[in-house]
Amino acid sequence: MTAALRGFVRLTPADRWLVIEAALLVAVVRPGVVVLRMRTLRRALLTYARLFARRSPGSVDTTARVGWAIEAATRRVPGRTSCLVDGLVGEAMLRRQGLDATLRIGVRRPDGGALAAHAWVECDDRIVIGGLADHRDYAPLVPELAD
Repeated sequence: MTAALRGFVRLTPADRWLVIEAALLVAVVRPGVVVLRMRTLRRALLTYARLFARRSPGSVDTTARVGWAIEAATRRVPGRTSCLVDGLVGEAMLRRQGLDATLRIGVRRPDGGALAAHAWVECDDRIVIGGLADHRDYAPLVPELAD
């Protein structure tokens, strides 16, 4: 048995399901960001979150566990990851847990260089997925442009 499989088996059942959910969503969202319009993909993910929502909201610990599950999944699901994929998956998973999570997309122009973009997820006015040390340098797009 590989070390990764042993580690997975040792997880609590709830954490195993979070990792499985994150891996499945990452596997779908990675190609989805290439072939679908952002609005279509996000709407599908938020519909998923609504249809399979938990009956009682998660806690602060839930945000940390979801972030951990996404990080674990992106390391193991083949393909290149991005902050946008992590953000879309994170928003859907947190909303499914009953938390009021919001995907933010921001842009910046570092020292007159090329335009840079970053995606993150906020919950209760704090960044829970995709935080960067310089995230304040990114000007958030208005929500309609991020949809």
